[in-house]
Parts: sequence; structure tokens; C-alpha cells
Amino acid sequence: MTVAEIRRALSARGYALDAPGGLDGAIRAFQRKTGLTPDGDVGPKTRAALAAPIAAKPAGTRAPVGGIAALVTVERLRRFEPFACADILMAIAAAAPALEAAGIVTPQRLAHFLAQVAHESAGLARTEEVLSYSAARLVEVWPHRFPSLAAAAPYARNPQALANAVYGGRLGNRLPDDGWRYRGGGGLGTTGRANYAEAGFEADPDALRRPENFLAPALLYWRSRGCNALADRDDVVGLTVRINGGENGLADRRARLAAARRVFVDA
Repeated sequence: MTVAEIRRALSARGYALDAPGGLDGAIRAFQRKTGLTPDGDVGPKTRAALAAPIAAKPAGTRAPVGGIAALVTVERLRRFEPFACADILMAIAAAAPALEAAGIVTPQRLAHFLAQVAHESAGLARTEEVLSYSAARLVEVWPHRFPSLAAAAPYARNPQALANAVYGGRLGNRLPDDGWRYRGGGGLGTTGRANYAEAGFEADPDALRRPENFLAPALLYWRSRGCNALADRDDVVGLTVRINGGENGLADRRARLAAARRVFVDA
């Protein structure tokens, strides 16, 4: 097979070639999925697997009649997250073209995307990270930074000081108050000056945390990190790691995914 044929075969199976790892990463992911040695070498067994017929897609992986706009209505979104902020629901319902432009064109991709966004936004209820914690909770959330109640005490119920302590000097933050200015916001909790800059909000970070901009940075991150391919493979763990850097909140993300399936896939 030529490189072009390999790329087409992988793309047809939902493997993202523009994600971290590129073509080699996609080949290895395909090999793991099909029980082959994930060495990146397209030998006879891998070529045969790539040439095999593609199984018919389940209903949730086909684009719905009427497009995504037919699914992301305020009524359906409210069924998904009953306690969501009305402004956020209206912003999502109005963003169907942007969702499709980001490749979220099937119910399964939509369910995975909304499940991750709902987790990061406390059920589509807030547009920015909550950083008001008790000292005891700080020790639980950031044990390496706050190994004792005494260490956590200066930051308890002090969101600005906490943001500067945990985000300062990283994620592109370089000025004394950058941790607070570029705290988590938007649908997927965009955090840090570098990520705000990538999303186009470095000069006006408060704008990213307004409901009308709730989805824009989340969609950019989702598309640029190859998340659609992970959603196609129903890989909630892989998506959580791609978005969060670890498996934080995995149980809640699974629960929200199940709720999203009931509303957007099975209905």
C-alpha cells in the first residue's frame, strides 16, 4: 500500500492523522485496536487489516437527518442537564454550524463532546472554574502543593491567590497575576495564557468566560487534538486523558456520557 492509501484507510476508520503522533501514532492505534503488534510497521498483517471491509456503522455514528442542529435544541439539552444555565444552553443550540465545522457531525461524537463539556462545567452550569475551597479540600485536590492544612490555609476561600499559586509560572503564564487572569474557563476549562492565546482570547481573557464564547475554545481544542477519532472509537478514557491530562473525574464523565446517549443517540 502507498502512504496515501494507508492514510485513506485509517481516515475511513476514524483515526485522526493530525493528532499528536501523526500517521505513525494512527498506525499504532489501529494495530492495537486490531490485536496486532503496535510497532508502526505496515507489514503484511497490517496491510491486510487495513484492506478488510469496514463494518457497517451503528446508528449513532451516522450523521442525523437535518444535521446536528436537529439534535442540539434547548429542549434536548435541558433533558440532558436539567440544572444547566439557560444562557449556556442557548449558546450551544445556536452553535450547530460551529459543532459541525469541528467535525462533530454524528450523535456519538456529540454525546462524547457534551459529556466532557458537562463534566468540566458542572453540568453546563458555569463558564469558569470554581476556585473557592476549604483548606481541607485543598489538601485533597492538590496534596503535593498543599501537604498540610497549615500550608493550605492562606489559599482557603481565596480564589485569586489560589489560581496564582497553582497556575503561576506554567501554561504560558509569566506575569504575577496571570494564574488568575487565565484561570479555567469555557466549555473545556481552557487554562493558562498559552491556551487562551491559542483560542484567540489572550488580550481579553474575560471574554472567553462569557456564555456566548462558551464553545469556541472547546471546539478548537476538540478538533485540534483529534478528539473526534477517539469519540468514534467510544474511548471515554482516551478522551478524558486527552482533555484533562489524566483520568480525573472519569466516573462522572462516564455517567454524563450515559445521560448524553439517552438524549442524543438512543432517542
